[in-house]
Amino acid sequence: METAILRREKNEDENFNEPTEPMTDVRTGDKDPKRWKKLAGRAGLAIGIVIVGFVAMTVLGSAEKESAKSEYKPEPRAVRVQTLDYGDRRLMIEGSGAVNATRTLEVVSEVSGKAIYAKNNLKDGSYARQGELLVRVFSEDVANQIAGMRAAFMNSVANLLPELKIENEEAYERWRAYFDKLTVDAPLPPLPETTSAREKIRVSSKNVFTQYYDVKNREILLSKYDIRAPFSGYIESATVITDGYVSPGKRLFTLVDAGNVEASVPLLVRDFQLIDFSRTPRVKLYSERSDHSIWGTIVRKGAYLDPNSQMIDVFVKFRNPNNLADFLPGNYVRAEIEGAEVEDVAAVPRRLVDDEGYIHTMEDGALARRKVEIVARQGDKLIIRKTFPEDIPIVTTVLPKPILGMPLKAIDEPTNEPTTETDEMTTTPPREERTSENEKQSD
Repeated sequence: METAILRREKNEDENFNEPTEPMTDVRTGDKDPKRWKKLAGRAGLAIGIVIVGFVAMTVLGSAEKESAKSEYKPEPRAVRVQTLDYGDRRLMIEGSGAVNATRTLEVVSEVSGKAIYAKNNLKDGSYARQGELLVRVFSEDVANQIAGMRAAFMNSVANLLPELKIENEEAYERWRAYFDKLTVDAPLPPLPETTSAREKIRVSSKNVFTQYYDVKNREILLSKYDIRAPFSGYIESATVITDGYVSPGKRLFTLVDAGNVEASVPLLVRDFQLIDFSRTPRVKLYSERSDHSIWGTIVRKGAYLDPNSQMIDVFVKFRNPNNLADFLPGNYVRAEIEGAEVEDVAAVPRRLVDDEGYIHTMEDGALARRKVEIVARQGDKLIIRKTFPEDIPIVTTVLPKPILGMPLKAIDEPTNEPTTETDEMTTTPPREERTSENEKQSD
């Protein structure tokens, strides 16, 4: 017990002798200045070591990245390329339009009476040849009137002959030869020429001129009772049948010439300006429903711009002698029109030219692009002028994300990349492996 008490007293004495924390200055609030300087120096050293380490790590990291970048070389992408073939080219303008008949005639009656004949009752679609009788109106009463008028005319000429024989033998012979040609069943022949004033007075006194022209007018009227086809075509919209009654001004039928037709093809102004109208442009017409085609020519062009469609019509005339159904009036046809000839141009697919008018090329093994000048659009191709050397190949492979400067390699060169960026990579095992796999499957 005494030993423990002595140790405790000794420890208390040692603790009492240890220096105590310096007192804080009441006026300034600072503690021991020497001790603060010592602590500040140690803290500054630690912070400096941390900053130096951070900087060193940053420098080493960037150096490693630069070395990694310099060591990495991306594999060239395999693409298809081709060089453009520039030269003179005749443009082809495409369009479509409706087929119409060049001749459509509405036939009306100029006489009245009963229709005693109508070919096939003038049913729609009936074909008529040029000069063929289509409608005959009863005309016997008119024919009888004309026969009586001819007989009266013959009587007047007969009364003229005795007087001419006494006064002028030469005139007598002429009018006697004319009288011998007259008949009540045939149209009157032309009057002989009068050579003297005395002869003209003798003829006029017998009322020959008046009767002659009265008969000729009635003969013209009689010819209108027979209605014939003025050209070959098809009958449409008939309004008369056999035994029906017709009157002057009544529309009988419509005759459509289906062999001589034309197509009106509307074109945009830019395409219209590519046609050389100084020569007769040829046009190839295609059916919308078959492989039939017919050649035609542009016969005229529109004189105004349609305000709604902003297009101008050109009219293509062609013949359809065999009456092919695909080219009858009412059909729609496609047209390929020979345009003007342009020099030093090439054709490229539309998909290769972007919206800004650039086309991708392969130059020095890397992807580049060139500005092109579009002359015309020909279906799915564009006609461009020569704006860069023809030995620079263009890239025909579609690249989903093209980056200028990316390395490329033509598809015919050795490469491990797929042929196109849009195609999936497919691998085929060697022949020996395929054989062994087939044997395993058979086993």
